[in-house]
Amino acid sequence: MDLNEDDVQWYSEEFNMSREEVIDMLECLDPSSIKEEFWQANPNMPEAIVDDVVRKNISASFEYHQYRTFNNEAS
Repeated sequence: MDLNEDDVQWYSEEFNMSREEVIDMLECLDPSSIKEEFWQANPNMPEAIVDDVVRKNISASFEYHQYRTFNNEAS
């Protein structure tokens, strides 16, 4: 998996997480696979838009994971 330093920084700020936590999260969610799959389905999209879609997808996945984790702990 290619880790883009800009992405690591963006997710660190977005979720108030350490660099190591972000790297662990990204290794699990594999944004490069998401990007490749999305780009295959949308080959004419500019890379900046694809990158934004991937970030939003990762953000939503992580937020859902947090929601499920915290709700299960509260039960």
